[in-house]
Amino acid sequence: MRKIVFRLLFIFVLIIIALYLVTSQFSITELIYPVKIDSLYLHAEQRKYEKESASGGQKPGKIFLYHPSQLGLVCKNLIVKTPDSLLLKSWFVADSSARSAVTVIIIPDIKESKFTYIDEASELVARGLNVCLVDLRAQGESEGNKYTVGEKSVQDISLIMDSVISKFKTENIVLMGTGTGAAIILNEVLNEKRVNVLVLQNLFVTFNEYLKKYAEEKYGGFTKLFFKQMKKNLEEEMQFSADSLDLPELVEKIQIPSLFISKISENHLDYKSTQIVSNASAASKKEWLVYKDPEDAGQNLEEKKKYYDKIAAFINSHIPKKKKQSKFKRLVYN
Repeated sequence: MRKIVFRLLFIFVLIIIALYLVTSQFSITELIYPVKIDSLYLHAEQRKYEKESASGGQKPGKIFLYHPSQLGLVCKNLIVKTPDSLLLKSWFVADSSARSAVTVIIIPDIKESKFTYIDEASELVARGLNVCLVDLRAQGESEGNKYTVGEKSVQDISLIMDSVISKFKTENIVLMGTGTGAAIILNEVLNEKRVNVLVLQNLFVTFNEYLKKYAEEKYGGFTKLFFKQMKKNLEEEMQFSADSLDLPELVEKIQIPSLFISKISENHLDYKSTQIVSNASAASKKEWLVYKDPEDAGQNLEEKKKYYDKIAAFINSHIPKKKKQSKFKRLVYN
């Protein structure tokens, strides 16, 4: 009997050791090497959706968007080369009717891409704004294998801003981000004077908490055993300290007008984290909004309209007003 117990304990210890060596590697994969949401991915998802609809005897009702032109938008490719020779590919969607001097640069969450925000671009353009949809490194159509919330992504956003301002004569910049994209934005604006307004959606409080929540959802009870090693491996790969990203601390240093949004959906039920960050903000003007995702609200068009009206109104009310020039020359007397 003792031999059996000893063998079982020995096997259990071996399993724990194996999990310690293996789990820490697999658990960080999606956070460093995210699934690329590009046209090939969307095509596969569309085929899967159509097949499931057909097997259930239903007509496909979901529309898959591959390019802004599908919605009649005027779109130009924007390609930026990084110092380490990667090509970052974005779309600049112009408001051709109003000739807006305001551009909203949208930075997606880690599990998203510029394709995720084509409909969002359409709504903002309809409200008189230009939109730049960005794929950061390792996202969507951009090059690179590793995603990071660290300094490299911050520098990449600066390069994209340089390009938007020089190529499209943008006078006012709005940075809009979700999740990890919003966290990168906050790091970006610490020493950036060209940004006029921030729109920050579905924030986390600290990156350390974000990692813990991710690990708990994926690995349950094993998280406590392996979290330190998992975190260490991720930091080495990202070249970034998870403990250094504390969003309440960051927003205490930022005074740019800021709109904080908790967008509640089936996949995101946490509204309090964004509220905590909003409360800590030192922004000269700020608002915190909670919205039920219009897509989850049975395509409630009225709610969707209110949501984008509010975003556009906040942006337009906090963009510096252009000084009117007098038609007459000022007379100078000697």
